[in-house]
Amino acid sequence: MSCLVTAITDPPHNHGQNQDSVVVQKKKTTTGKEAILAIVSDGMGEQGQSASASVAKAFSEWFLDFCNSDKEISSEFIQKSWDTIIKKATKRLYQKFGGDSGATMAVFLVVDQDWYMSNVGDVRVYEITEAGVKQLSTDHTYAAREVALGHMEPSEAVNDPKAFYVFQSIGKTKDIISSTAYGQVEPFASYIICSSGFHHQHKMSALYRELSPKHLDESNAESVLTSMIAERITNEDASIVLLLSSSEKSEEQASAEEVVVADEPKNIVSSEDEIEDLFSHELTEEDSEMEESDTELEQLFNKPQTEKGGQK
Repeated sequence: MSCLVTAITDPPHNHGQNQDSVVVQKKKTTTGKEAILAIVSDGMGEQGQSASASVAKAFSEWFLDFCNSDKEISSEFIQKSWDTIIKKATKRLYQKFGGDSGATMAVFLVVDQDWYMSNVGDVRVYEITEAGVKQLSTDHTYAAREVALGHMEPSEAVNDPKAFYVFQSIGKTKDIISSTAYGQVEPFASYIICSSGFHHQHKMSALYRELSPKHLDESNAESVLTSMIAERITNEDASIVLLLSSSEKSEEQASAEEVVVADEPKNIVSSEDEIEDLFSHELTEEDSEMEESDTELEQLFNKPQTEKGGQK
């Protein structure tokens, strides 16, 4: 698979501090597969820049260990690893900032023809093909909760004054629940990871019009992203990572049934109680005193594999 990667981040228009952290890495695994990791983390609070950088660094370090490991690749292993990173980061940031600062984030991993995604908060991941735009991530916001619970229609929820209030953030939320998905990379597709400062300004129709793979290539991708970020009218920092795939599906991929854990933004829950858990309350100091082994990630890498690598 050939993949063009472009990333742009921009501070607020008033030249304030950019609290977004963006990391993109490429590396081959021990089995020779090409792997790409993209992280966009959006800081919250006075120390948001430090919080987002800490989250991005944790995933970046995991990626290097992941590529250098002989561990067989599976969605189960990746999700457990990422859940551990999020749990540790939440404890660390709460102890450092007392719940006043934290970060939302989305991480997107591509290994050969497969992708894996996890998000917390309102950083989004989109898949754009000729067929249209699909949001792979789940918003952990007031508007998303009210729609999921059936309390509001989407058009009503998005116009509510509390629409963009975030219920899930690393360092601020108790019993944090990330949203995860995985699937196979579509040929000639754009994968977008973007902070709220970007997607608040651009509807799906604009994403399809500007970022469809039929409109992008190596010569114009960066300029298109730069123009879209410059167009925003709100005083938010904005970040976006674009992964543009340009390969034909293999025979094995074409014949396999695609599996996506959360193929719609609100499909990861099945009951009202689960929805309420997804939008859980803020941490207390007592909650942050959870015991946790510092070698938990190392134990994951050394734990015997039960799921065959590559099988979802």
